[in-house]
Amino acid sequence: MPYDPSTDAGYLRLLISDVSDSSPVFDEAELAAFLTREGSIKRAAVRALLTIANNELLLAKVIRSQDVQTDGAKLSAELRALAAVYKAEADAEETAPTDGAQAWAVELVPYSEGFTTAELTERETPWWLTPGAIGTGPETF
Repeated sequence: MPYDPSTDAGYLRLLISDVSDSSPVFDEAELAAFLTREGSIKRAAVRALLTIANNELLLAKVIRSQDVQTDGAKLSAELRALAAVYKAEADAEETAPTDGAQAWAVELVPYSEGFTTAELTERETPWWLTPGAIGTGPETF
């Protein structure tokens, strides 16, 4: 199947840099297994990168050919670091509000006697709240 980044498997390939149509690292069944077991594309990318890193670590050799050199252990470490980044992103996405709302926290403060405003600041008691003041204010009915 040709590489298509608009699908879940294609986006997973994009995240793990497995975009070659001629020689992909993982076949479609393996990508589907990662997606099914891990539950999200980023978590599937973490598992796929760790799988590639483990394969590189198993080889764990330095290959030199003419002017080209590869180091399996270093590549494995880099892939693990990228997997850690994707894991942190997946954790953040799963804990963030999903409806675009921001989380708010409200502290409830008990109302104490002697205070007459919501800010709980002391103020002079208005005449209409003074006990026995009914009918003693400036406008008596």
